[in-house]
Amino acid sequence: MGNYIGKEPVNGFFTRQSLTTDGSTVTFTLNFTIASTTSILVLAGGVVQEPDVAYTLSGGGTAITFTTAPASNTDTYIHYLGQAIVQTLTDLNGTELILDQDTDTTIHADTDDEIDFKIGGSDVITFKSTGIHLPDGEKYVGGTGDDLQLYHDGSNSYLANSTGELRLATLTSGIAIAREISEIYKILDKEQKLNFFLIINEKFKPNLKSIDEEISTYSKDKSKFNLDNLGNTIEGNRQELIRRMNMAPDGTSVLVSMREDLIDFSKTNVELKDFDQDMRHLFKSWFNPGFLRLERITWETKAAVLEKIIKYEKVHKILDMNDLKRRLQEDRRFFAYFHPVLADEPLIFVQVAFGDGLGKSIQDIMKPITGNFEKSNTATFYSISNCQEGLMRVTLGNFLIKRVVHEIQSENSNIKNFGTLSPLPGFADWFKNLSDNKLANILKNYDIAKVAFLKSDTVKLGDQRIVEEKEAIKKIVVHYLLNEKNKNQPLNPVSRFHLGNGASIEDVIINGNVSDYGYQESFGIMVNYIYHLNKLEKIHEDFASKKIISYSDKIKKYV
Repeated sequence: MGNYIGKEPVNGFFTRQSLTTDGSTVTFTLNFTIASTTSILVLAGGVVQEPDVAYTLSGGGTAITFTTAPASNTDTYIHYLGQAIVQTLTDLNGTELILDQDTDTTIHADTDDEIDFKIGGSDVITFKSTGIHLPDGEKYVGGTGDDLQLYHDGSNSYLANSTGELRLATLTSGIAIAREISEIYKILDKEQKLNFFLIINEKFKPNLKSIDEEISTYSKDKSKFNLDNLGNTIEGNRQELIRRMNMAPDGTSVLVSMREDLIDFSKTNVELKDFDQDMRHLFKSWFNPGFLRLERITWETKAAVLEKIIKYEKVHKILDMNDLKRRLQEDRRFFAYFHPVLADEPLIFVQVAFGDGLGKSIQDIMKPITGNFEKSNTATFYSISNCQEGLMRVTLGNFLIKRVVHEIQSENSNIKNFGTLSPLPGFADWFKNLSDNKLANILKNYDIAKVAFLKSDTVKLGDQRIVEEKEAIKKIVVHYLLNEKNKNQPLNPVSRFHLGNGASIEDVIINGNVSDYGYQESFGIMVNYIYHLNKLEKIHEDFASKKIISYSDKIKKYV
C-alpha cells in the first residue's frame, strides 16, 4: 500500500491529491473539506511546505491558498493525513475507534460484551448485556433545554425536572384516574352518560388497521411474541380501561351500575354492543361461581340484606317482612349468591318449597306452613331473581340451582325430586298476536272460536272459561314451548334457561298463578320443569348440541 509518514492507519489508506501548477495560480480546490492546515501534508518539488506560512486554507476548508504560486510543472502533492477511505470495516478486536480531531471522543470494546463511550477522555456511558450504565455523576438528560435529568451521585439517586409538571404514568396513577372517572360518572345525567360511552367506545375500540398489520406480522413469524401482540391488538384498550376502573374503591359496584346503563343504551345505539360484549366478557371471569359465596337466607340474616331481598324479588312480589318470614320457615329454603367485594349485596337468589310432589299453585306455596314438612319428598324452585341488571347474561342462575340442589341433598336426605313451578312470561302477548290461520293449524280440527276470548279484554281473574278450555289451551302452550323459536332457541326466556340447564318440561299448570299479574302475563298458566339428576348431563348435551327438548308423557299427548 505504499510508505506512510507516521503509523500506518488501521483501516483504509491515506489519499493523495496531485496539483497542476502554472507558476501563477495560488488557490486550488481540495478534494475533501478539512478543518485545519495540520490535516494535510503539502509537498512542492519534494519539499514539505510549512502550514500557515507557505499555505493557508480558504473557502471554509474547501480550498488551499499558497503564499507564493508553485512553479510551473513542479510536482506538487497534497496528502490528507486524517482522511481514510474506508472500504470494508473489519474486526477492530478491542481497538479504540477515535471519532474527533483531538482524539478524546472514542468508542471501544476492550471488555467482552461491553461497549464504552468516552467524551472528553472520560467514560460517560457503557452498554452491557444487563443494560445501559452511566457512571456516578453522569446524567441522562431529556428535553431540548435539558429539562429532565436522571442520575446517581455515588450516594443518592435523583430525578430532576426544571420545566412543567413531573408526571409518573404508573399503574397507581392509572387507578387514581380510574377512581376519578368513576366519581364523575356517578353525577352525569342520562345524555351525558350516553356521550361518555360513545366517546370511550370510539377512543379505545380495536384499531382495524393495526390488527391487519399484526396479522401480517404473525403470518410471517408465528412466534409467541407476535401471537400475544396480535391478541392485545384485537382486544383493544376498552377492556384495559374497565380493568383499571375495577381496581378503584367501589369499582366493581360502579361497573355493574355502568353496564346496566350500557345495556339500555345499546338497544338504540348498536355501535355500543361491542363495548357491552367487552364488559360481559370480563364480568364472566370476575363473577365466576368459584369466586362467589352461597349463603342461606334466614330470619337471622342482616336486616339490610332482607330489605334488599324484598326490593329485588321480581317473580312473586314480597309484600312485607311478614310475607318474607313465611318464605324462610322450615319447609322453605332461600339461597343467594354474594360477591366478596359487594358487601351485603345479593347478586341472584332462589326460593324453594318442600312438599309432596311438585308445586301446582303459587298461591298454595304462599299459604301458612301445613305441618307436614317431614313427609316432603320434592323441592320445588318457585322463584329465581337476578338482583343486578348489570349482570344480565352473565349466567349465574344455572350454577346457583346446581349448588342449591347439592346443599338440599346434604341437609335433607328425604328430598329425592327437584323441579320448578315457573312463570310463562310473554305468552299472553304472543297469543294475542297469533293469527287465526296459525291458531287453527295448531289446534287442527278444534273450533278456535272457543279460545278466542283469550284475545279479548273480557278475561278476568279466575275466568272459568280457562278451565273449560284447558285441553286446547295446554296444546297451544306446548306448541309455544316446543316450536316457537328465536335464533334456534326457545322463544320463552324461562323455558330457555331451564332447558339449557338440563331440565325437562314436566307439565303445564292451568291457574298456577291466580293473580292479576299472573293473568296479564300468561292467563295464570305456569309450567313444571323437572330436573332428573341421573339424566341431567345427557338432557343438557342433547339440548345444547342437537336442540332436542326433553318432555314428559304428560306433555307428549299435546304434541
